[in-house]
Amino acid sequence: MKKLISGVILVASLVGAGISSKLNVKNHSHDFRKEFIPTTIVSDGVPLELKVPVYSFDEVPAGYCARYARLVAESLFEEKFVPENAWNLRYSNKVVKDLDRNNLANLIRDGEIKPGMILGIYNPNSLNNLRSDKSGRKIKYSHVGLYLGTNSFGEGLVAHQYIKDTKVESISDLELEGLILKEVIAPKD
Repeated sequence: MKKLISGVILVASLVGAGISSKLNVKNHSHDFRKEFIPTTIVSDGVPLELKVPVYSFDEVPAGYCARYARLVAESLFEEKFVPENAWNLRYSNKVVKDLDRNNLANLIRDGEIKPGMILGIYNPNSLNNLRSDKSGRKIKYSHVGLYLGTNSFGEGLVAHQYIKDTKVESISDLELEGLILKEVIAPKD
C-alpha cells in the first residue's frame, strides 16, 4: 500500500509504543493548511488520525468534486490520478470494480477497495446526469469521493466535496442521502 502522508499522524500512544501498520505514516510539519477534518481510520487494528484537507474555493471551486478527490488522494496517499471531470475519470484512470449493494462490504473487508481509491457516485438529483461522457455515452455517475479506509466500526469512510461542502462521511450516510456508489477507480499504473 502506498505511503500515507501529508497531515497524517499516528495516535501518540501508538507512536510511543512503536506500533506500526501496513500504512506507512509520515507527519509533514511543513503542512500549513489550517482547515482540515480530523478523521480516524483503522488499519490492521491500529487507529490512524488523518488530517483531511479542506481547500479554499480558489484551490477547488464549488462543484469540482473530482479535483478535490484527486488532490486529497495525492496529499494523503501519494496517488496520482489523471485530471478529468468526475464522469470521465474512468477513462483516463483504471476502473478496479463495478459496485453494487451486494458486494461493497465484501470488497472493503477483503481489501479490494484500498484507501486512496476514488469512488464514482451517482447522484439522482444532479443536472449533470443529462450529460454525455467523453465516449458519447450517458454518464454513469456525476460525483466522486475519495475512499479513506474504515472507522472503528468497520464502516467505509469517504472524503468528498459536495457542491460547496467538504465532508467525511460513512458509506451508509452517503446512501441515506440517496447517493449510489457505482465504481472504484485507481490511478493507471
